[in-house]
Amino acid sequence: MFVIKQIQREQVGLVAEIIREAYKEQARLLDITKENYPSYAGFESKTDIEEALSKGFKVCLLYEEKQAIGTIRYWIDRNNKEKGYISRLAVLPTFCNKGGGSLLLKHAENALYARGVKRIEICFIKDCKEFETFYKERGYKVTTDLMVNALPYGVRYMELNKATNCLVMDQC
Repeated sequence: MFVIKQIQREQVGLVAEIIREAYKEQARLLDITKENYPSYAGFESKTDIEEALSKGFKVCLLYEEKQAIGTIRYWIDRNNKEKGYISRLAVLPTFCNKGGGSLLLKHAENALYARGVKRIEICFIKDCKEFETFYKERGYKVTTDLMVNALPYGVRYMELNKATNCLVMDQC
């Protein structure tokens, strides 16, 4: 049984460990090292997470039984309260494809919607087709592709619009 809980400050190290482990294979495949690309999401540190929390970002852990197996981060745009962001969706490799990532994503979406958000944006490495498929299956649409100077790859942005994503009007 899965349970999602917002993290406590003393859990930032656990979140960083999960992100590093979940992103490790992607970094290997893309030949990304901490020395060459320190801003890569897979090199998240305790300090990075503490800084995100201090800015009001929400960070949650996914548990199966009592073991933390995944994490997600989300926040609302400071200049546009109808826009939210989701990032650092990560599930430990041995627990992938069991529904945990979908639960984390839905949890973050619902939390943002409950705070008045109408549009949610996510981004990921453009060449990771599995990510694109995952998000498209959940209603996200591609909006932009960009190159990031600090990284060796393109980034794909996708968006979920609450107004066009609702199937039952009572749930909007």
